[in-house]
Amino acid sequence: MAGTAEQRELSAAVSEAASRTVARAAVRSADTSARGRCWAALAEVGVFGVAVPAELGGAGGTVCDAAVALEITAAELVPGPVLSTVLAGVLLSHHADAAPAKELLPVIAEGALVVAVAPGIGELRVGADGRVSGVLPVLAGADAADAL
Repeated sequence: MAGTAEQRELSAAVSEAASRTVARAAVRSADTSARGRCWAALAEVGVFGVAVPAELGGAGGTVCDAAVALEITAAELVPGPVLSTVLAGVLLSHHADAAPAKELLPVIAEGALVVAVAPGIGELRVGADGRVSGVLPVLAGADAADAL
């Protein structure tokens, strides 16, 4: 999938990080500490901030750049809600001037916030205090997420 030189470099860096943390073997052996090791390695490479604006702590890349990184994380069986955390960064980046985006994007980009995204399913409401309540049938990654 990597088309540009930068995308090929990103692909190689993500693949190396997954290999270094032995992601596939960790998942296959149900190593519960693997997610933390893999997450830290991906954060070091910058996976979570690839498509986050540079002024908010990201790399300022494109969705295609993020897709390159995600393709490798999937192929390498990297554990944890990597896709939903990267997706949260992409979605919030479309509202980069909003206060929640300014607060959350730098933390997402550095890999310090694990996010699960509810893509228009269920019945959710946002209260005046900013708390979300409601019912979701299933939310992939919610068990490992710091934020929804």
